[in-house]
Amino acid sequence: AIILDDAHVELAALRDSFTINVSGSTNKEEYNRLISLLAPTFKGTRREGTLADILEGKEYSTLEVPYWEWTTLAEPIATILRSVDNIAWPFLRDDLSSCHCFIGRNNVSIVPIFPTVDSLPSFANAPRRVFMSATLADDTALAATFGLPPAVINEAITSKSLASIGERMILIPGFHNNLADGDIRTAIADLADELSAKNLGVVILVPSTLALEKWNTDIIRRPGKPDKAETSIGDLQSGFDRTPLALANRYDGIDLAGDACRLLIMDGLPQGRNAYESYRASILLDSGESTASMAQRIEQGLGRGSRGGGDWCAVVVLGDDLVEWISKKANWRYMTASTRAQIGIGEKTSRELTTCEILIDAIKQCITRDQGWVEFHQEQLVDGMEAERVTLASDSPMILERKAFECYRKGNPSKAIRILEEAGHPDSSYSKSYKAWFLQMAGRYAWSSNDKNRAIELQRSAFSLNRNLLYPQNSGATYTALSGPLADQSHGILSTLDLYNRPIAYIQKLTNSLKPLSDPNASSRQYEAALAELGEALGFVSERPDSGPRPRNGPDVLWLAPNLEAFVIEAKSGKRSAGHLTRDDHGQLLQSVEWFRVNYPDWAHDRVVVLPNAVATDSVVLGDTKAWNSIAIHSIVDDLIGAIREIIQLPHNLRRQADTVTVLQQYRLTPIHLRERFIPFSITVDRAGERLDLLPRED
Repeated sequence: AIILDDAHVELAALRDSFTINVSGSTNKEEYNRLISLLAPTFKGTRREGTLADILEGKEYSTLEVPYWEWTTLAEPIATILRSVDNIAWPFLRDDLSSCHCFIGRNNVSIVPIFPTVDSLPSFANAPRRVFMSATLADDTALAATFGLPPAVINEAITSKSLASIGERMILIPGFHNNLADGDIRTAIADLADELSAKNLGVVILVPSTLALEKWNTDIIRRPGKPDKAETSIGDLQSGFDRTPLALANRYDGIDLAGDACRLLIMDGLPQGRNAYESYRASILLDSGESTASMAQRIEQGLGRGSRGGGDWCAVVVLGDDLVEWISKKANWRYMTASTRAQIGIGEKTSRELTTCEILIDAIKQCITRDQGWVEFHQEQLVDGMEAERVTLASDSPMILERKAFECYRKGNPSKAIRILEEAGHPDSSYSKSYKAWFLQMAGRYAWSSNDKNRAIELQRSAFSLNRNLLYPQNSGATYTALSGPLADQSHGILSTLDLYNRPIAYIQKLTNSLKPLSDPNASSRQYEAALAELGEALGFVSERPDSGPRPRNGPDVLWLAPNLEAFVIEAKSGKRSAGHLTRDDHGQLLQSVEWFRVNYPDWAHDRVVVLPNAVATDSVVLGDTKAWNSIAIHSIVDDLIGAIREIIQLPHNLRRQADTVTVLQQYRLTPIHLRERFIPFSITVDRAGERLDLLPRED
């Protein structure tokens, strides 16, 4: 028999075992040889700039080597990889063409499409295979990774007993916006010092080494290297040293039972475990798969301090991104029933956290075994334990992807392509990002079977749905126009708010997302992303057509409002406060408008430039061009936050949508009111090469 305990951890561990990582630090010679082979493959893919930034250490994203180039490099790549990893190499050596190749910061990863577990005889031939997990609410990834049939998953043995569930007080102070983040951290650091003096462990989990800086105090240990972290964890477990401990990206494999951890801080949303997970998460943003994977990571983190029945731990959740994730209703179904119940208990408790003193007192209730808290937790846990068993369908996205992969491996690429092409059809029920991913995988299989024309067509279709995917050379991929809002502006805003159990978390998330609009040091990319976010928050459909690979087309930002009304926006945030709209700037806007007319022929539009001050040179023929200056944008943002605060308070009755419209009108946020916020242009002399502040004044 084969028994896999903590099977949720094995999903990543198994893929890692079938992956070859070539590090620029530990395998410098091999890494440099690989880069010399792989870098030229990006020519014509319109990702050359991103690749250069990654190789120079300026960018943390991950790029996939185009599969049509990867398949031609099998022989020279194999020569390099043989000496890098003697364990993983035998799994990949005969089928490199069925692997992804990713280039990340100082690392090249070769990853199989799926781990070929059947190449392990002891696993493939085992008459009994037992998968055990306490934190896996959605078994789709388990079934796809190990090639399990849906029937096995749907008949899983589950326990309804509460005897093995440890007590956790999960507090989320972000649900109450009166508490300042800095004050919370200071109060927790002081409490951590107090608990440490009583030989009680405090552990802080953050997503990255950079995030450790938020806990840079003399009170808290922050071991940077893995060996030092292991030593510190061991000291904490044994009681030798109970100094509060902060750890980066350690959400599993740590058993902190009893006094080793009486207070656990989860600060920030976990990151992907490896290049493959990070890449896939960026591609499948609107899929349940990335949500399930994140739920798994969060559950693992929450479970570090309470290790079963009879154990207890207070948990404080910090970080706007993590608080927002937990606040979303749709994410809850991917968590186990016990965690959902305990977050629900904490949500009720968190409503009363109006001061840091109350927060600390609440934590102490759990740690000191306050009888009122213990009884409240037990009662609420029993009432809240309603497990929603997820039935695994044969057409679940990852299961379907695994099915196509098996067809390809068995020598039937045509069937694999057909399965994926049907799933990527516009009429299929899958999300847009999954459709794009399916079509790209179909293109990969078509290319491998020498059907190159079909592969190019499939890749073109994939790219038109998701411009983060690969761009084939000479593909002629075209822009796909968006459909615009399906209902009025109020419906768009209410639909967003209804995603949250606690909408206050959305306000904090939105405030952070829009900060670049008032930050003079924000890059143009950050500013444009925030401007697009502003459009979404206003209840519009928003896009950045000019953010894709070069050559770029379309405006910096496009807002599609109801009733076929649009705002075509060019952002000139990088200009100094004394900057002005030049003829070249205006030419870009006019070109964007022509692009818009071609792609949205039935839409009315306003052409808008956003810049610090509404000043244009006298060489610009403005016509119908409008402007929002910094003051106007700041005013829109402030009014939007105020409006949403009011909308959150509206009762959920039949008048809610009409009342939302009234609020939007009061705050001057409807399309007609936004037009009233346009700023008249001032005109200045255009003298190329001369500084405007040195021009002579006319008295």
